Amino acid sequence: MPPVTRSIVWKGSPNFGYPRGTHGQLGRHTWGKVYHISGGGTLNGMGSWFNNPAASASAHFGIDGRIIHQYVKLSNAAWHAGGVASPDLSNSIIRKLTRDNLNPNRYLVGIEVVASPGDVLSKSTWDSLIWLSDYIDQELGLGDQPDVHLGHNQINSVSRARDPVSVYDPRKVWREHHMAELTQAQKEAIIKGMLLGGLVDIEAITTRFDLRDTLLF
Repeated sequence: MPPVTRSIVWKGSPNFGYPRGTHGQLGRHTWGKVYHISGGGTLNGMGSWFNNPAASASAHFGIDGRIIHQYVKLSNAAWHAGGVASPDLSNSIIRKLTRDNLNPNRYLVGIEVVASPGDVLSKSTWDSLIWLSDYIDQELGLGDQPDVHLGHNQINSVSRARDPVSVYDPRKVWREHHMAELTQAQKEAIIKGMLLGGLVDIEAITTRFDLRDTLLF
């Protein structure tokens, strides 16, 4: 199967930085990525909202199917996850943000996916999400750790409890990355262990990782 490739279309937004328009507050200071859902609407509608100064909202990227738009440079702080409420302190990044009373937007990249709660992502959208997450990791040098992949619900479990987990789990994004880094032999060893332990279904796992013809029992 050929690797997924995507391109990013620059759209821009005036909604970034503290105070507004301040450059250079993110970039190599980035600790991780926050995954969101839009709550409905369209990618063009999202772009219009992010370009409205009165909205006081933005994200670095928006995704719908194969299309990826960028609104804020990776070197700048977008306005996507500033409000912290009953956060998930099991995550090391959130613990540090909370302990030091830091604004998450100054340390985290924001990714919006066009979806409503309960939607099922299309394969093209999921592939775009994985590709974009990997692109961000390479651009910013983020490590391959699960805590780097955050749901908005982990930062604000009060008003964002379903964002994005009612549609997709950010931990699956990390697992896709992690599996991609492994050799074929490592993948087979891990998956065989999971199968023999009864943790996964053989049909589902071999199809997902294209191992149908290589796993021998």
